[in-house]
Amino acid sequence: MLQRHNRPGPRIIVQMTYLNNIGGIETACDHVARTFKDKNLCFVINALSDGAMELVRRLNEHHDVILDLDQNMTHEADVVLFFTPIMIETNIEHYKARKMYQVVHSDIGGLMEYQKWQDFKWAPDPRIDKVLSVSDTVQKGLKDKLGVDSVVVPNIFNPRPDRTVFLFMSRATSEKGLDKVLKMAGKFDEAGKDYLLIISSRVDPYGPLWPTIENNERIMYVPSSMYNDVLYRCADYLVQLSSIESYCYTIREALAHNVAVIGSKIPEIEKVVKDGENGYLLDGDLSNLDIEKIFNNVPRPHGYSENVPYIWRKVLGGQL
Repeated sequence: MLQRHNRPGPRIIVQMTYLNNIGGIETACDHVARTFKDKNLCFVINALSDGAMELVRRLNEHHDVILDLDQNMTHEADVVLFFTPIMIETNIEHYKARKMYQVVHSDIGGLMEYQKWQDFKWAPDPRIDKVLSVSDTVQKGLKDKLGVDSVVVPNIFNPRPDRTVFLFMSRATSEKGLDKVLKMAGKFDEAGKDYLLIISSRVDPYGPLWPTIENNERIMYVPSSMYNDVLYRCADYLVQLSSIESYCYTIREALAHNVAVIGSKIPEIEKVVKDGENGYLLDGDLSNLDIEKIFNNVPRPHGYSENVPYIWRKVLGGQL
């Protein structure tokens, strides 16, 4: 269910005929939405790609979103910004506003160097008050190739705060606690936290845990590999909620890569992970899960290493 915000002030519509889940114009929508949280913005979208509902939910955090999928609605506003690329037809007759602008995000000059676009023709609809180019490059291409005048209105860059990244890198067998990791992720969702959980493992696509992984946009599944240690570079935490461990290499690897560990309160993990210093220790039922502490106080371990136990000399020398 989409939330209606009913903000005061002039109504501003941002129109997109087709919304991808990822793309430059989609990113521009996101940055506009977060930059102008106090404005009476409304995003009108006519079609969605698979996965685009996550972006819709982001836009709807602060602004109205109308999914006009049948394109049979009339929309009235003070200002309309058509974000739909000029290569795609827009039902402009469905919009009524004091000012209507066509925003051009594409380097038309560059595109028309390719054979596919060499015969491209476009002129703004007479009802468009101004054509807005997101950069000097766009403005120049429009003028040189199509003879269209425009005003440069640069894109907005307003990055989100870094989201917290959790990494599970273990077998998906029951003792390794993937079910607990997914339960923890569910609690993050309930708390409205911005996070990504990367699961690097071999998970049975027909098993009971797979639907939870597949249906959560904040979970990225990466099949296990000999080279998956590079994933430590993008993680804030390794999560190892095992019920048993005889040693556990992954927690040591994580700490050696300066990545904090969220681990179970079991002996072999407690030997290495010190609660609040280089990670956090959780009870088996997650009853002591402190979400705010995990997100707001990420430990930053540094320089973890272990000496080679002396007894190995005896083993290799056949002296035992």
